[in-house]
Amino acid sequence: MTWQVFVRGAAESDLEKLSDAGQAALAAEMFTWVEQGPPRRTECDVLGVRMFDDDVLGGLGVTYVVDDEHERILVVRIRKAPSA
Repeated sequence: MTWQVFVRGAAESDLEKLSDAGQAALAAEMFTWVEQGPPRRTECDVLGVRMFDDDVLGGLGVTYVVDDEHERILVVRIRKAPSA
């Protein structure tokens, strides 16, 4: 199975705000999603849209939408995790 991961909208500017090392670490984390799919640890509903809001790398939170039929992941926000 091969998933596609897209970073769009606000998530693009969120990604640009990270240090080079932070961007590289996040890219490495999301690369595992290509083969395994996203972690889907914390489900949330945003205006009727099923999203996931997971902490990754012990310091970043990623909000994303999953399209199982087409094996696509749309990252919509990247931020410092509340627990960080």
